[in-house]
Amino acid sequence: MRTIGHLAALAALCAATAAGAAAGSFGKTFRYDDDFSALCAPGARASAAAKCLPFGRTSYLSLGADLRLREEAADPPRVVAGPAGRDAYLLRRILAHADLHLGAHARAFVQLGNHQARTRNGAPKATDRDGTDLSQAFVDLSMRAGGGRLTWRLGRQEMNFGAGRLVSVRNTANARRSFDGAAAILESGAWDVRAFAARPVLTRAAAWDDIGDQSQALWGVYARGTRAPALELYYLGFLDRRARFAGLTGEEQRHTLGARWTATRGAWDADVEGTGQLGRFRDADIRAFALYGQGGYTWRGLPGSPRLGLRADAIGGDRHPRAGALGTFNPLYATGTYFGQNGLFAAANLIDLAPSLRVTPRRDLMLELSHALLWRYSARDASYTPALTPLVAADAAPSRRIGTQTQLAGSWRVDRHVLIETALLHFAPAAFARAGRARSQNFAMASLDLRY
Repeated sequence: MRTIGHLAALAALCAATAAGAAAGSFGKTFRYDDDFSALCAPGARASAAAKCLPFGRTSYLSLGADLRLREEAADPPRVVAGPAGRDAYLLRRILAHADLHLGAHARAFVQLGNHQARTRNGAPKATDRDGTDLSQAFVDLSMRAGGGRLTWRLGRQEMNFGAGRLVSVRNTANARRSFDGAAAILESGAWDVRAFAARPVLTRAAAWDDIGDQSQALWGVYARGTRAPALELYYLGFLDRRARFAGLTGEEQRHTLGARWTATRGAWDADVEGTGQLGRFRDADIRAFALYGQGGYTWRGLPGSPRLGLRADAIGGDRHPRAGALGTFNPLYATGTYFGQNGLFAAANLIDLAPSLRVTPRRDLMLELSHALLWRYSARDASYTPALTPLVAADAAPSRRIGTQTQLAGSWRVDRHVLIETALLHFAPAAFARAGRARSQNFAMASLDLRY
């Protein structure tokens, strides 16, 4: 009953501002990117509600909230050997934020979150539960820089780069990922550049107890071109004092260099990203890589504008575990559902080939069917989960074939305030996974997002 009450209350708020600006829609990754300054005009105040509470001549406060209910069901609950049985559970995320603008050059953004999970079998995931806590809390100081704008940001903040293959907000999990740190953000006509240094925030189950992880650090520079075709260039430094590989624990320091190119020309679209990693783990040198590629062709003149796509990825694994070098790629803080909504596989020691068919009967409705074939890059390395925990041990079998995943996913943007998503997925293990006593898995997900 309490969840229904939250849902009804937020739905009422959404309806009250249905005539508001589209800046608060689900098209934005971060709520701090919403811009409701236009609603401060005298003629717009009647419909602005709490989106613009002006004071003074150039200052205003904007309030907002998000509610997500996500139901997941998996049968069996684990791919690796273990007790069979259906597992169904509800994930609930509530976020509320206040965005204070003090003139054109100063700003404070605070977002509170409450996350709960119900009826999951066994121990919950670390991201399932978090009592009321600070999801974000930062201040911005901005100034003109040449023909652009330079912003200094300090505090707890969310970050997501590119397609989220290395740094993401982890939106599909119940608790999104945030970082404690500082950033300098330069927005110019041709490039947006961010230099930063931060620590990931540890999600803890109690209230007001989330802190920065003192064992890990992330720093770097990410540059994104603003003109099509778009080019992204980045360097990411990473430190983990308690890293684990091949049963060993020690300090890991990685330096990641990469580039991403995205383009659309006529009916064709493409997304290509290449990444290399150097560094040290204990006494071993790190030499790893990842190549991502996807593209497609859209028949816009046909009903549903069908798009035939293909994704192909090759991500390094350790070919010589005893040769004093580590070849396993580390996806750092990547999205956990790049290879499927069930979140089984990490971008490490993996090759996949995934054709897909997408249809959009309406602009707000999308259905996509994909079928992924999965192999190990190295037969001497394990298959990993997103936490870089071995899913199937390296010596389970000499075969590289992990299995196949078939997924049917859909989304419906009812309006700018309501989003419905669903997915059905089936994993079928092949020779390597079966040798590790893996079973097939059926997975289903449905979520409802309300945004005010």
